[in-house]
Amino acid sequence: SHLHAVEGDLEPREAGLAAVRAAVARVGDHDADALVTSRAWLERLDGHHVTSMRLFEKAILHDPADTEALFWLSLSYGGVGGKTAAAIALADRVVDLDPLTISNQFLRGFGFVADGDWARTLAIYDDVDRREPGLRFLTLNRMLQLAWLGRTADACRVADETIAEDPAD
Repeated sequence: SHLHAVEGDLEPREAGLAAVRAAVARVGDHDADALVTSRAWLERLDGHHVTSMRLFEKAILHDPADTEALFWLSLSYGGVGGKTAAAIALADRVVDLDPLTISNQFLRGFGFVADGDWARTLAIYDDVDRREPGLRFLTLNRMLQLAWLGRTADACRVADETIAEDPAD
């Protein structure tokens, strides 16, 4: 829960990470499978992407329905691992297991970003936006897709609408 709280800016980053590190340290080597997803997540945050991916893979071997590990491994494969086809396949598994979590829907689009298929990504992001309008991280990514597709006027329109809704954005 600390991982989600930190990612969602619901808990101060350092306090949340300290709580996760403490839990991982308490388990230690006594139970190699316990908290493996948390260990992988910490490695990812520390910039140890290869180690992180190996740990997420281990977590999935232990529990093929671990949506947290599937999500982060998909994101890692697409973002730094150079495995876009695998990233998209994992994103599909996450959506199959948990279709109601909006970030899982968004994840599938991210796999296509890594593959350079911006039109397909934009279609996924537009679909997510229709179902869950107003998500700022999604709005930012939709603007990027529009710009990358050369649709700068549309990207600027989305930016202007976002600022009009909340000038703090």
